[in-house]
Amino acid sequence: MDGIKGPRTTPKPSTAATTKAASATPAAKQTTTPPPAPKAEGWVAKGPKPRPAAHAGAPAVSLNPPPPPATLGQSSAAAPISSKVDLLPKGDPKNIDEAFEQLVSTSSGPAEVRRHTDNVMAWNSKWDLVTKAQKTVDFSYFSIEQDAYGFAYLGALLTKQLQGVQVTGVTDYLANRGGHGFTGTAQGADYMQELAQYGAKIGIYNTLGSRAESVLKDGLTYKVMSSDHDKLCVVDAGTPSAEGETGGRNVAGAYHQSPLDNPKSWRDDSIQMKGPVTDGLVTALRRELGGPAVTLVKPDVINLDSHATELLAASQLMDTWMKSPPLSEAEKAAVRADPARKQALADQLFQDAMKNVRELPGVPDKLKKAELPEGQEANVKKWALELAGDLELKGSRAKYDGLGDYKKAEVKILDQVGAASAAPGERFNELGPDLFHLIKGAQKEIVIQNPYVVLTEPMVQALEDASKRGVTITIVTNSPESTDSAVTQGFFLNDWKDFEARVPSAQVFVATGQRKFHAKAFIADGKVSGDTSYNADLLSGLVNGEVGAVTRSEEVAQDLMSHIYDDLQDPANKFRQWTIQRDAEGKPVLGADGHPVALNGPEQDVSQKLQKRYKVVQFLCDALTKTAFGAPLSHPGLGAIGNR
Repeated sequence: MDGIKGPRTTPKPSTAATTKAASATPAAKQTTTPPPAPKAEGWVAKGPKPRPAAHAGAPAVSLNPPPPPATLGQSSAAAPISSKVDLLPKGDPKNIDEAFEQLVSTSSGPAEVRRHTDNVMAWNSKWDLVTKAQKTVDFSYFSIEQDAYGFAYLGALLTKQLQGVQVTGVTDYLANRGGHGFTGTAQGADYMQELAQYGAKIGIYNTLGSRAESVLKDGLTYKVMSSDHDKLCVVDAGTPSAEGETGGRNVAGAYHQSPLDNPKSWRDDSIQMKGPVTDGLVTALRRELGGPAVTLVKPDVINLDSHATELLAASQLMDTWMKSPPLSEAEKAAVRADPARKQALADQLFQDAMKNVRELPGVPDKLKKAELPEGQEANVKKWALELAGDLELKGSRAKYDGLGDYKKAEVKILDQVGAASAAPGERFNELGPDLFHLIKGAQKEIVIQNPYVVLTEPMVQALEDASKRGVTITIVTNSPESTDSAVTQGFFLNDWKDFEARVPSAQVFVATGQRKFHAKAFIADGKVSGDTSYNADLLSGLVNGEVGAVTRSEEVAQDLMSHIYDDLQDPANKFRQWTIQRDAEGKPVLGADGHPVALNGPEQDVSQKLQKRYKVVQFLCDALTKTAFGAPLSHPGLGAIGNR
């Protein structure tokens, strides 16, 4: 962990597993007497890097996260996150096992699972699911973007629909902000209509018309901001071959490119599942699809400008590239250094892909043999050139096919519908109550990895109570240097010091490198872990539709722990630990403003330019908190609008 300060004292062995060697905080920045050792252990700065838990003989890894703190249901000014009594977990859990067993879920059962933190393998997982479907494809992604990946994905869906596989899905209207998605008139909607033309059932969540209608009917409510933030796909639901995935990734290159090809690619997390438990993901999709906030895409009455062959070509570009022979490291270096070599790869890819389009089984000849209009041909060549820059993706299918590494686990699928999908007080929400319940059941450690952290009072209170039980708490998130959400960062910058003061066993790590951290994952007591679409703010908690998979398996939890540890160790991510000063008794040292004094924080790790820019954001967030929503740490986090 380049530059990360170690724990305040040498850590004791983890309650969950063997821990790493520790290093103490350098004295250079210690301006007060170090506090006594807290009960909880913490992250360490140095020490042997753990091998993935899946490897034989690997030491277990210990951290401390819980549910993406999001969901922390209600602020002092907000109504409870759920008024449906039947969705509230019953009982007072004595440990994490009881908490897991008491969770209310949309589906529950054994499954074979494997996690994908590697972007390229995660894309192979998405691609494999769709391209091998035999009966159905059900999907819901907040954003499907207009790049080589998004067009290829739509092309794969169209191919399956033409081959007799029923395609059903939802995407969010706001995904089209800035023209990035496929939901706006003259901004990509024609491609979605192409799928509908051949029988796919595609819904757009909360269009401008739906938002305007809700304002006229209900006034200004959460409905006007509501999005379907789900990220899921299931193929062949209800059959022995049922398989699916969920997590943080949308459909776009930035979520799936190797950092070797795109240093700014996002670090994310998703989980792949085999078994009937995937029915819960399909149910989550159907709840939104059948609700009042979804508008079904209708085919053109007269399809004067068909994009079908263009989409088939985009699909075959991707399929051909992934299945072609990989390049050697020397060949990759040569291509990266010479644009002419990259162009040559793209030209060959275009020729090979068009040849494969002509041979697609089950596709009408009039589509697969049609000539591309000049503009569409230019588009396909552009996407070929984009893929020619993703050299780690080339030939990656062979590696994916050899991955194996499925683990047996108990899985629960948790769902909540968007605010626009339900009447006030009737919003279906399993996630918020369940995630709080897991915090209550944790006895040893909680680790949260989440991109957008708004420290609401209910969340802080729950973690403060856990800290009093001796639970260590670690939050891994973005800083202003790596985030794409200034508003959530404004709240976080205002509140992190007060959070550490109230939760003495907490540790906060922030990324200050180029990569954005987008994973919405957690671990509790080294046994229960979660992979969700859920951001740690109240846009997710109170407004958006979200979904997640919670898993009980020490092996699966340790696998996630190992990946988070690797993230913190990777110098490219430039993770820093933000800490507050404490006196000899371990009490926070307060400044003239009455708030804790930072020992290490944004003043050391954020550029002067960004600090200056964020002063305005922080002022506005503080004003919003104090004037509209009561005391600090109690605001409902209205930021993060547009978070992905």
